[in-house]
Amino acid sequence: VLMYDRFEPEMIARYGRAMGAMIPDPGIRANGYNTPETGANRVDKALIAALHGILVRDGARIAQANAALPPVFEIVASGDGYYKDGSFIQHRDIAYTGSYGVVMIDGLSKLVRLLDGSSWEISSAQVKTLYNWFRYSFEPLMHDGAILDMVRGRAAARQNSDSYTIGRTVMHAFQRISY
Repeated sequence: VLMYDRFEPEMIARYGRAMGAMIPDPGIRANGYNTPETGANRVDKALIAALHGILVRDGARIAQANAALPPVFEIVASGDGYYKDGSFIQHRDIAYTGSYGVVMIDGLSKLVRLLDGSSWEISSAQVKTLYNWFRYSFEPLMHDGAILDMVRGRAAARQNSDSYTIGRTVMHAFQRISY
């Protein structure tokens, strides 16, 4: 997207077709079973779809990305998502606030900035939800700038993803939306 002027129109069209084929609907898993995407996976796909829409100058694609977001802001009582107590679950039953939860708020913070001032902007109520997640989901799990490993799942074993690096990602995400 940033290098738009450096690409030939045919290359943009070709890349655009590939992006559209890989993620035809950011709200649905592309596994042939019409399974809804959830949490961080849904936000990742929405961000890609929004960037795709910008790249190919397709407002309907950006609108589709935005339309995929409301379910991730809903408080859940089971399965993937944020719970009333501030916990975040991904993959049915794993406490993943410090991994998938971070990916989700990081992607959402990018979408907030990307779509700000457009007809597809993230609502103020949704931004307020992001602030609440920081206060009730992330702040209790941070110590000296690090996210506690107990909510990082398999990410705790990744070599270049220590708890301080992830803590900085959280802080950058919330800095991004605090305008």
